[in-house]
Amino acid sequence: MLERLFHRPDVRQRLRGHPLAPLLEQYAAYLRARGYRRSTMQDYVAAAEHFASWLHAQGLGAPDVNKERVRSFLREHIRPCRCPTHPPRSLSHVRAALNQLLRQLREQGQQEAGEPPTPLDAAVEQFRAYLRDACGLSERTCLLCARHAHEFLQGRFASGPLCWEALRPGDVTGFVVSYARRCRPRTA
Repeated sequence: MLERLFHRPDVRQRLRGHPLAPLLEQYAAYLRARGYRRSTMQDYVAAAEHFASWLHAQGLGAPDVNKERVRSFLREHIRPCRCPTHPPRSLSHVRAALNQLLRQLREQGQQEAGEPPTPLDAAVEQFRAYLRDACGLSERTCLLCARHAHEFLQGRFASGPLCWEALRPGDVTGFVVSYARRCRPRTA
């Protein structure tokens, strides 16, 4: 898989020589099977390689990959990163790549499911699956929409139960207006 994804021999050699090379190879195949564009796959594999290098430096391996380690990596390493290989450093981009890595490991049974999802997480995941399966949206668009839905529901219901009947059109409008205030005009 890496031969098709990376044309430069030095990049392929570096990835194949990585202590967690099998994980990176499986991840690349996983992304390809889901129809990701080549450039996105390259970026995501580079982010996963960065994370895997960080894990390896701590004496950890593929079995140690979990949500909490990803959070630690994002929180403690990405912003002050001075790694010499110039890996991706955009927090949102690296987070998306590593969330896909976690999803792949869960689907392949290589990672513990952990604590059961909250009702809010389950509702957002159902929404994301609907956007992907019924609406045919790209995975990236689905993830972005799911992130907005999570933020909206979290703000509306906090940690309480989800009460769909309590939602009003004004709640959605208010969320969109407050979100637009935090964005550049073009993004809003």
